[in-house]
Amino acid sequence: MKTTFYEILLVPPEADEQLLQHAYEHTLSTLSKRLRAARQRGLDTLGLEDERVALEEAWRVVSDPARRARYDRFLQLAGERPAQEADELWARVSPALLEPTAHATLELVRLLTHLPVGDVPQRAGTIPAPAPPPPATSQPVRVKPVVAPKPAPAPTAAAPQPTPRPAAAPAPSNGPVRIPISSTKPAAAPAAPKPAPSDDLPTMIFELGFSGALIRRMRERKGLSLDDVASSTRIARRYLEAIEADEFSRLPAATFVRGYLRSLARLLEVDPERLSSGYLARMGR
Repeated sequence: MKTTFYEILLVPPEADEQLLQHAYEHTLSTLSKRLRAARQRGLDTLGLEDERVALEEAWRVVSDPARRARYDRFLQLAGERPAQEADELWARVSPALLEPTAHATLELVRLLTHLPVGDVPQRAGTIPAPAPPPPATSQPVRVKPVVAPKPAPAPTAAAPQPTPRPAAAPAPSNGPVRIPISSTKPAAAPAAPKPAPSDDLPTMIFELGFSGALIRRMRERKGLSLDDVASSTRIARRYLEAIEADEFSRLPAATFVRGYLRSLARLLEVDPERLSSGYLARMGR
């Protein structure tokens, strides 16, 4: 079975907030000491970096009451017997789900506006029915009379033009007729210039989506190379190349990819949650 967030933090599932905070700080301190020692000895720190990403992901979930409640519910469902009917399955998972319509609407508002939109509220019941339309008033409707348009004036007859006389045909000659051939070719029409790619973030998201091409465009806009990003985020260059090329088979587990994406988002100065969620949805994980 996959390691749970509570096992990563070394706490029981019923731990309170104070115990979770203490366990996270203690585990993070121990992991940081191991990382410094490995770097001083010149050892490979990729495994320790993956552990730190998993630790941060576990802390983000269990420190948020709403996300922790949903996570506990899914852990509970994982240990129960499989549901036999669709109604039984829905009754189990519906308390932990979000309203899909509200979630899609808020994501659209985040993409198209700069309004400070919060998180989607937890599903509490069915969607309320829309309010009925107001009753029609009994006031009389005034109809504006239709005025017929004035007829257009009849066109005046144009003066007759004189018939042009045909030009005299040239006298036939006994020799062969030579037709001059121009050596110049007609100039080709100039090609329309391609529009320059937009540097506006909402426009880039609309055109490219949360893809590797979007991450590469944002990196190039800041003038950073792959080596610069790898040095700043401590992410292996092979993973950065796989992310920008959308080569999902070369990437590790989704938990680690989420940590990589959040580190990239902080470096590129974009919303870490939107970038990581959008890219993982594209991966289908």
